[in-house]
Amino acid sequence: MNRSHAFIVFLISVCALFIVTTSKIAYSQEYDEQTLYEIQHRLKELGYAAVRVDGKWNIETQNAIRKFQQDNNIPRTGRLDPETNEKLKLTHPESSKIPVQTQERVRAAFAESWNTKDVILEDGILEIVLDYNYINENGYHAMALAMCLETTRFPPIASQLTEVRILNNTKNQGWLFAQPKRCFQIVHAALKDTDNLISSNSRKFLPSKEQKRRPVREAQILLRSIPAILSARDVKEMLLKYNFFSKCISWNKEFCNPSGEFTNDFVDNADGTVLDRVTGLIWQKEGSNYKMNGSKAEAYIEDLNRTRFVGYSDWRLPTVAELASLIEREKSQKGSHISQVFSTTQNYCWSSDKSAEQVIWCVHFGEGFVQNFHETYLFSVRGVR
Repeated sequence: MNRSHAFIVFLISVCALFIVTTSKIAYSQEYDEQTLYEIQHRLKELGYAAVRVDGKWNIETQNAIRKFQQDNNIPRTGRLDPETNEKLKLTHPESSKIPVQTQERVRAAFAESWNTKDVILEDGILEIVLDYNYINENGYHAMALAMCLETTRFPPIASQLTEVRILNNTKNQGWLFAQPKRCFQIVHAALKDTDNLISSNSRKFLPSKEQKRRPVREAQILLRSIPAILSARDVKEMLLKYNFFSKCISWNKEFCNPSGEFTNDFVDNADGTVLDRVTGLIWQKEGSNYKMNGSKAEAYIEDLNRTRFVGYSDWRLPTVAELASLIEREKSQKGSHISQVFSTTQNYCWSSDKSAEQVIWCVHFGEGFVQNFHETYLFSVRGVR
């Protein structure tokens, strides 16, 4: 028996052991009660009247999810897979918050499942400290697979995690899983593929020697981070709600806000990033050093995450609300409507929001206004996390 076959047999036996002996580990249709209340209530709001809002998984909920998927051109799986969960959040941004009760339940689930010394869930990072002195690679792969099985029960958690860190009890050795959002893919993959899926997104690390520490972020204002389709009226309401400045010009008079003035509190992290303590967002100090059309913007962000820019793998395109929070009423000495702490090379930046299929909302820091443009224009990208 070669090494790969032996490892597959090992994974099968470990998975069977976890599933048989651990009641808390289950496939993704056994969602936590808080998630089901939230999803059922949202489906009811959207007109799927047959749904029972009781926090329990039932055939009515599954059928409503299938109908919602059909109505939104999503594969009719009947599960809360990433695409379905994302679509529900797009129409209801408030649900992107992870309820406190759900966070407590996921902590409890891990604590009961393994010999767990500590479980910490904050800022998109799940840290699991095990009561072991040593973690070998095969053991980590089995734990990572079990962790994926566990998190798929909690879609709000699974959709927002950026890293999972599994450490030994002295926290001097561990493994980092850098793309836990792929857990749905891993859980439903053929067992022979799970090794590659986990290995390609994992690395061994020594916590005591890590150079990058997560800045403390206590946001005063929480801005929408999920991409959306926005009308001119939506953008106008957003600018007024947060008092963001946007200069009026001939083609944006219906959604500008010339009287706006928003105050940030920037901290230069001295690593190529800037923290805004008001919004809790961490920005690239510079951004793309070349201009690109809108369809290439996501590729730039993917490259940031692939190379772990300044040690992080959760960079994303900012929403237009997040970008607009950077517009300053007066030009700086560098000649742009953005703080001098930032580079002004990226004067025109793409957001993740659209006004139509190929029309994207942007911010022009050189002149200080919000505008929408067809994706064929060439602008810059400034990543955020």
